[in-house]
Amino acid sequence: ELIAASKIIRAQHAANEALPYTRELNRAVSAVFALTGGFIGIVFGLLGRNHAAASQILGSPFVAIVMLMFVITSVYHMWLGMQVIIE
Repeated sequence: ELIAASKIIRAQHAANEALPYTRELNRAVSAVFALTGGFIGIVFGLLGRNHAAASQILGSPFVAIVMLMFVITSVYHMWLGMQVIIE
């Protein structure tokens, strides 16, 4: 049992060394996952509203920051994913 556990630990350690972006990728995944709920909630809140109401909702600072952070973290996550694919 101890030998099998040490092999697993060595394999995980080797995998983390082989992929230097692992921690960054995990953080990006966590951020995108957390912001997706807010993004979906905002989009569903906009359904059925006219242009003036949607502009007012999207113009509030909190909603604008959530939407902007969702876009930025999604693009960052895509960039990290492309680095992994290229390597």
